[in-house]
Amino acid sequence: MEIATNWYILTIILLQTTLCILGALYTSIWQHYRGYIFTYIEFPPNQSIAAETGFYFGTWFLALMNFVSISLLVTLEMVKFT
Repeated sequence: MEIATNWYILTIILLQTTLCILGALYTSIWQHYRGYIFTYIEFPPNQSIAAETGFYFGTWFLALMNFVSISLLVTLEMVKFT
């Protein structure tokens, strides 16, 4: 039971990291080519895509931070049920 729970937790964390990377890449490429339409974010306009990706990775990580805890609760209930 604990092995299955650990596997689910690892899978969820890898999924969250993958989603953060994809979201950061998409957002930084979108911002780089479409322009800086977010006036409330003070980001220097001549940054590299790598710097933007790092910034947006942190933003996506904060946005998806509850993803692990909610999925963990669901997983624990599923393991207890079986």
